Amino acid sequence: MYAANTTLDLLSSHFVGNSAADHGGAVLLSGVGADRILDCTFVDNTAGDDGGAIHAPVSGGAPLTVGSSSFRGNAATSGGGVYLAGDPSDASLRNLALWGNGGDLAGDPGAPSPTLEATCSEFFLQPGGGNIVLPADPFDPGPNGELFLSPTALCIDGGSNIHATSDYGVFGLDWADLTTQADGSLDLGTVDMGAHYVVE
Repeated sequence: MYAANTTLDLLSSHFVGNSAADHGGAVLLSGVGADRILDCTFVDNTAGDDGGAIHAPVSGGAPLTVGSSSFRGNAATSGGGVYLAGDPSDASLRNLALWGNGGDLAGDPGAPSPTLEATCSEFFLQPGGGNIVLPADPFDPGPNGELFLSPTALCIDGGSNIHATSDYGVFGLDWADLTTQADGSLDLGTVDMGAHYVVE
């Protein structure tokens, strides 16, 4: 998916097995807008250069939000999960679950770090903020590309309720009415990291 010189709201979407010769195997943003990527699933997307799942430019005054999303098996030269070009100090990445993406997060050399809160990954991405280093793959993949969480995953009950309420409120949903589990158990108490799904 390519979006240029616009403001993008990408909500509850699944990107599986896409590829790009250069940047952004699933999503390539060009030009700077106040973009939001919320409750999305990225599986096995590849880029020949940066950003196996997402490649996005960021600059002051035009924030990027990537929230409540899951990334598994994406690949790129740099930033298999997300590559942030430019100045990502106004970028907010929160309630993300990541595994097997090579380097989950990358950006331009010498650039400041984005705000990273309540993420689970096999890598140490950033100190503080409720970020968790995983000892094992947290995902229990579903039949239609879902990235359900394993019942023992450390991503469960590890997220930020404040951010989840804000993210799901964009499209009129309450995360407590959704599930991250293959058995359809509702996400009650502290929100789980990663993408959520409607209970069938």
